[in-house]
Amino acid sequence: ARNRAEADRARPVLRRKLIGSLGYERLPWPPDLRVRNVGALKRQGYRIEKLVWQTLPGVEVPGHLYLPEGLTAPAPGIIFYPGHWWQDSKTRPDFQAFCINMARLGFVVLSFDPFGQGERGQSARDHRRTESLLAGVSQQGIAEYETRCALEYLLSRSEVDPKRIGITGASGGGFNTWMTVALDDRIAVAVPVVGTSDFYEQTSVLRPLDWYHANEHCHFVPGLMRYANNHELLAMAAPRPLMIIAASEDQSFPVNGVREVAEYGRQLY
Repeated sequence: ARNRAEADRARPVLRRKLIGSLGYERLPWPPDLRVRNVGALKRQGYRIEKLVWQTLPGVEVPGHLYLPEGLTAPAPGIIFYPGHWWQDSKTRPDFQAFCINMARLGFVVLSFDPFGQGERGQSARDHRRTESLLAGVSQQGIAEYETRCALEYLLSRSEVDPKRIGITGASGGGFNTWMTVALDDRIAVAVPVVGTSDFYEQTSVLRPLDWYHANEHCHFVPGLMRYANNHELLAMAAPRPLMIIAASEDQSFPVNGVREVAEYGRQLY
């Protein structure tokens, strides 16, 4: 797409193809979340609600909801998807710092442990469940499904303004940010962090790394490169506000490819 009209024409076609590649619509919907509040922490300027909800039957997800102190009206909400930091995940110190500071600035932030991470148990196996491909569900499709479950809960909170929802995350969380904003118009703004690249550039650098040694399949979405590059994900997100944050040196997302995507975005916008 080179302009808004072309992007508007391409978006529904690209979305249908991406949904097919991810396969998350094969999973049950709406989810039976059965949310439980298992504790709360009051801190200066904010509080944290410790939550557990269900995505698939019997699959429990622990999450933290950061709430600003003294809200008098619905606040903007943020989904924070931790990337592949398996050991600490949502409790990684810099992730907590982000959530705390955003809450102090007046945002409601929901962060949770993805599969195979944090309180859900550290499992490389959970990041390469190739058997789900036989049922038409990709690994990233499971990530997208669980993100949508989290979004449903965030939108159910009276403290949250449904018209002002953002999403962010780093690395795998950045890639997940791209997928969600490309597909879901309820996301008003997106900030993918170190999870952006031209797909050819990314593929080229992953070959010598032996495709993450077969430990990580989230970035490998079946059929995606037949119809989309990261540029098409950007066109699907347009014209909503979007900020790309990248590292100058990143083994998985080369900065030259990031610059190509960003330059395309500048021209399109």
